[in-house]
Amino acid sequence: MRTDSNKLNMFVTNKVFIVLDLIGVLVIIAHFSNFFSDYFEGTLLTIGMTFLTLGITIPISLYFQTKQSNDSFTIINACHNYGIENLFEGRKYNKSYGRIRRSVNDAFENTNNLWLLGIAFPELLNPESASDSAAKRCLKDTRVNVEVILLNPDSEAARRRAEIEDPDEICDEGETIRNIRSTIYNHVKIIMRARLENRYGKEWKIIINEFRTSMDENDFFNKIIEAIKIRIKITELDPIAFVITTDNTLFSEQYSVGRPDVMDTTATCIGGYLPILQYKRSSCGYDFLKSHFNYVWNHENLTKDMTIELLDFINPSS
Repeated sequence: MRTDSNKLNMFVTNKVFIVLDLIGVLVIIAHFSNFFSDYFEGTLLTIGMTFLTLGITIPISLYFQTKQSNDSFTIINACHNYGIENLFEGRKYNKSYGRIRRSVNDAFENTNNLWLLGIAFPELLNPESASDSAAKRCLKDTRVNVEVILLNPDSEAARRRAEIEDPDEICDEGETIRNIRSTIYNHVKIIMRARLENRYGKEWKIIINEFRTSMDENDFFNKIIEAIKIRIKITELDPIAFVITTDNTLFSEQYSVGRPDVMDTTATCIGGYLPILQYKRSSCGYDFLKSHFNYVWNHENLTKDMTIELLDFINPSS
């Protein structure tokens, strides 16, 4: 408070504004003298009030503008120091949604690796949504290594989330659990099929079947996974954030298990309301959150590898 008062005093006591105040007071005094008022009537009062108003309001205005600029600079400087290169409003807000999608699209266009950790990614992993985007091309490109961790739809964490999102149990299973199942058993399998076709061509089924009949089962699946460069795991761990990581940048949104009273009663998803932070590769945020992904990925007691199970559509008789 003392610093703010000192800044305000600095503006108010500036010589220029003191001169304006002094001129205003002198002109007003002149107005009330009988000699000058006979010549100028109300003009002197108007001029005097104008000078006095300028001398008072300009320094106050400058003070608040400077304070706002300093506050903004402090925030911008903190973001810069911590490697935050972008800040987006929540995904649920239309104004920022397009900007988020464009930034994710740009990030996917320039990477050889993609690491995803989240609950369901119902839109991102849906091949039909924005199918011509760089993000969707990246997901189908076998030159890009993809590793995905999703929430286990049968876990206690998923059930807890479903209870929060649908406290009256109106839905059979809850939107979140349905989204997870759809992502795993529909969208991911379609992406896998697209990668098989991109890797082996239109006749991929024939080529794959030749591999399978001539190889040990484990060797066969290892060969396919290595060729299409995608692995999927599910986790029992309560999600704390979604993390989208590329070689050069990382996006993260904190997950919440709270349901504020201001939420629409028809809303059955509590995700997407908090801001998304984008971190540079050379930042602590990137390092910590990428390490979080690695921790979950590498702990078998927390995860289950679904990759081979999801490749069950590769049928030698088809």
